[in-house]
Amino acid sequence: MSSIVSLLNKLPINIVIYRYVNNDFIFIDLNKMAEKTEKLTKSDIIGKPLTKIFPKVKEFGLFELLVKVHNTGVEEELDISFYEDERVSGWRHNTINRLENGDILVAYTDMTKQKDLEEELQVKNQLLEEAQQIAHLGSWTWNIKTNEITWTDEVFRIFGEEPQSFSPTYEKFLSYLSETDRATLQKAVESAIKNRTTYTFEHQVQRADNSIVYVKESGNAKYDKLGNAVSMTGTVLDISERKRKQIQEDLKYKRSQEYQNALLSWAQVNYNRLDEALKQATKLSAETLKVNRSSVWLFKDDNTKLECISIYSSKEKTYPKGEILEIAKYPSYFKSLAKGLPLVVHDTLTDKVALEFMDDY
Repeated sequence: MSSIVSLLNKLPINIVIYRYVNNDFIFIDLNKMAEKTEKLTKSDIIGKPLTKIFPKVKEFGLFELLVKVHNTGVEEELDISFYEDERVSGWRHNTINRLENGDILVAYTDMTKQKDLEEELQVKNQLLEEAQQIAHLGSWTWNIKTNEITWTDEVFRIFGEEPQSFSPTYEKFLSYLSETDRATLQKAVESAIKNRTTYTFEHQVQRADNSIVYVKESGNAKYDKLGNAVSMTGTVLDISERKRKQIQEDLKYKRSQEYQNALLSWAQVNYNRLDEALKQATKLSAETLKVNRSSVWLFKDDNTKLECISIYSSKEKTYPKGEILEIAKYPSYFKSLAKGLPLVVHDTLTDKVALEFMDDY
């Protein structure tokens, strides 16, 4: 029997031979690899019961399979499982066979280092996922040959999708972009592949619920030995907050420019021609404030009447004929004006003043 084990001593796999005795399994022999793995020598265990050397072997599941193979002679396999007692612990994968003389040969692989690496990688991936979620930064890979794309969970979230709810493709990714952004992005990707550079592109993403987010995307390609691009990797960063602030600042700047231009136009009004001056005033006000109508009104007859002396409609770009309002018909309106304060109506269907105009407007 020892000659069989000696032949297996050179193999990078653990070999142990047992014999069924008195409802237990006695160690008959083991190779050097098994001695190293279990930190034992042959003299420590040969002739001793398995349950004494490894007291948790029944909980581990190996003992039951040893009995089964002893009775049936059919090979059994114990998938990767964790064994632990006061002396030793580790992940093991066992294959169990019965020899011609009835002894049981177990070949097993110590998977502890591999499992530790897997757990370490899992922890790192979890930390990466948490970091991506906090930073709103996702990563992706694109297999150019198969057109398959993988997204991290955060990319799905940025695009308004449930993480890993479908297998994305390049065409699916493009569906979130406007036609203009698609064309620009494709040119950027083609240029990056051709020139072996990293592309960076900011664009909108229209989610399934029609909400809009802004992202900054970057990526670079990997090439085979022939110089053909085979894949791309990159990131997607949610820049919506920064982008919206930028849009607001740009809008403020644009509005300030419009107000400055309006003031310059006001300075050029010829007040010697009152009618023309009022027309310019109402037009400038409507277009600068971006409202449908702007008008100028004057009190008449001891403030009992209000006459529109100039009105401009920005929608029709015309100067409609003005109205005359009388205090008898619009008492709440005249009362509000008498206070000399700005009058703002938010809801014409419920405001007391606005309701007086329902029949005429």
